[in-house]
Amino acid sequence: MAEAEREDISRRANWRALAFAFLVWAAHFIVVYAVALVAPDHPVDGWIASFACLAALGTLFLFHRRIGPQESTLARSARAIAGFAIVLQTLPPLLL
Repeated sequence: MAEAEREDISRRANWRALAFAFLVWAAHFIVVYAVALVAPDHPVDGWIASFACLAALGTLFLFHRRIGPQESTLARSARAIAGFAIVLQTLPPLLL
């Protein structure tokens, strides 16, 4: 069991998937934060944040479809964390 886990985390494809998921999350954060800085309390903030959310989640979904069933738990977990964070980062511009 420990040998399988060690092999799982050492695969280059898993690290690429991990880095890509968090890169999409970071890009979404930068877009939403920049819009909040440029136009604070503007109604267009929510629309841009929603579009950025859909684009980021779509990117993660397309990456999921491309990788397929051979991916590891590490890659799936990274994508789930990034997707959840993207949704949570979209809420403040929509609610405030």
